[in-house]
Amino acid sequence: MKFKIYILFLLSLQVVTAKEITFGKVSKEEVLATQHKRYPDANAAILYKSELVHFDFHAETGWQLITEVQYRIKIYRKAGLSWATLHKSFLTNSEHRQDIYQIKGFTFNIVDGNVVRTKLENEGVFIERVNDDQSKLAISMPNVKEGSVVDVAFKIKSHAYWNIDEFWLQFDIPVDFALVQLKIPEYFVYKQYNRGFYPVEMEQSQRNKSLEVVQQADYSFKTPTNVALGKETINYIENIFTFTLSNLPGLVAESEVVNINDYRAAIKFELGSTRFPNETYKNYSLTWGDVAKTIYDNDRFGKELNRHDYFKGDLKKLLRDASSEMERAMVIYDFVKSQMNWNYGFGILCNSKGIAEAYNEKKGNVADINLMLTSMFRYAGLKADPVLISSKTNGIPFFPTVGTFNYVVVGLQMGADLMLFDATEKYGYPDFIPLRAVNWVGRLIREDGTTAQIDLKPKFRSLNAELITVSFNKDGSITGKYRYHSTGYFAFYLRKGNSGNPSDSYRVNMEKKFSDMEITNFQVLNHNNPSQPLEQTYGYTKRSAFETIGRKIVFTPFFNSGLNYNPYKAEERNLPIEKVFTQSFKKMATIKVPDGYAVESFPEPVSIVLPKNMGSYKYEVWIEEDIIKINSEINWNTTVIPPEFYSDVKGFYDQIGKWNSGKLIFTKQ
Repeated sequence: MKFKIYILFLLSLQVVTAKEITFGKVSKEEVLATQHKRYPDANAAILYKSELVHFDFHAETGWQLITEVQYRIKIYRKAGLSWATLHKSFLTNSEHRQDIYQIKGFTFNIVDGNVVRTKLENEGVFIERVNDDQSKLAISMPNVKEGSVVDVAFKIKSHAYWNIDEFWLQFDIPVDFALVQLKIPEYFVYKQYNRGFYPVEMEQSQRNKSLEVVQQADYSFKTPTNVALGKETINYIENIFTFTLSNLPGLVAESEVVNINDYRAAIKFELGSTRFPNETYKNYSLTWGDVAKTIYDNDRFGKELNRHDYFKGDLKKLLRDASSEMERAMVIYDFVKSQMNWNYGFGILCNSKGIAEAYNEKKGNVADINLMLTSMFRYAGLKADPVLISSKTNGIPFFPTVGTFNYVVVGLQMGADLMLFDATEKYGYPDFIPLRAVNWVGRLIREDGTTAQIDLKPKFRSLNAELITVSFNKDGSITGKYRYHSTGYFAFYLRKGNSGNPSDSYRVNMEKKFSDMEITNFQVLNHNNPSQPLEQTYGYTKRSAFETIGRKIVFTPFFNSGLNYNPYKAEERNLPIEKVFTQSFKKMATIKVPDGYAVESFPEPVSIVLPKNMGSYKYEVWIEEDIIKINSEINWNTTVIPPEFYSDVKGFYDQIGKWNSGKLIFTKQ
């Protein structure tokens, strides 16, 4: 016989950490402080943050996970006032539902030499529905000004004990003290993962716990009944994990970092297994096959992949003249891109009304559009499967869980090659994945439950190439032709940025970029053909383009270059440089020597290679009779450059700036 446990009371004492503070009571010194002692430039600081997690059991609902959250924040300057509003996302779907309650807060200020506190009222609490599965809480503290201290506290209740939120220990402002404590009954075993550059101190202890319970018939720990049999005391061990971190600097955003959260000090707990009284051991350490099956079994995923009724009539007409597999794939892909409009929603499940509804409305989230594309490919006899991805903003997937992923694209098998498709972007093309989804690896899942890891690294190098011809005029101007050639991500973002009125938009943007040049005969090629390079060509006239000093002409070949300065100004860097995709920048100038002049000097050729061939630069010069050809080329061969190579990169750009601003000198004959 199984027994139901009904908690009458808990025989235990709370473990209090010495660093804990009293909510609602601050010292006068805290409010009077005008700057942070350790980081005087900080606009605000978290003086104290704690997240205390414990488990409760209720007869009607089973195990509950309770998290008590507390912040104490000091505002030093006007720029730190945004920290007077705290945000917290929480789940609202039935399986992972979270409830936030007992929200309270105070703002402390000095008034007439005394500490005065203002209470948070209901008007300062806002809840916004984000989508079917998620909402966002905003707590806006009252009467906050420079010098204020705010205390905020709330509790989170969740029945999804297998889904503990990640604990952040570092923010963009300093943290004086952070505490995370989990009190976990022996029935639950979790795996722990740490992230970030700072070591987290952990203390682990145990204590005996006692529950006086009422027994009921036919009970398991998860499915209670109502037949009482008597009282019993249950003894068990509670494992206590306490993590502390002190005096953390703010995590400052640096250029070329896609998702700063990848480097933030944080702790993650993942449920590994459970062993409840009178029940068998259950392993929650999922394999990728388990994840695939769970996702396919969801009606908002697998069932939708097998629906063809809503598009069958349209697709039959489109596929009449498409014979080869690639022709069928491109007809379908272009159709979905033109038919559907992405509503900027992420997720691996379609909307709650189904994909047919999205098809009729011509609008949907990532899953609506790309699961639709998968279904259409399959209907046309193509071998297509979804590829699950954790987007850049969602972080890097380290272990197999359903919640790891928030984005889906299509993997289409063409012979020995797997091609990736994403129909959310109008200017996408085969094997193009938007940068928001380029995040190391994805997971292809098949209907039979098998899976495969997919490398999301772009298969192509993106190129910006500028070709210019130069002729000198007696009035001090130069004339010539200019050609701007772009491929890959460079071309994609140019097309997207000029989608409104392409015939005028490109020209207007080029005129803004080179406001000192007169542009004529402007043309754009392949704007609506994303699989081809994007070309911009025009004629130009630039006045006061060179210096005449006595019998000499001094001219900068790459006068319109953006590469004659160093973008890396800081002396040191803490985070990697993320290029995201391999890329090249080429500038090629063909210059006619001015009539009656000869070449006196020109920059010497140079070739520079970074350590481990992460990047390279070359500057080449050729002289053929009265024509000078100059080539400047930067290649980035890797997508992530560790911070220990920052000084190399900084010096690399010093050299690039020097050569790209180099002078040609002509002497009158």
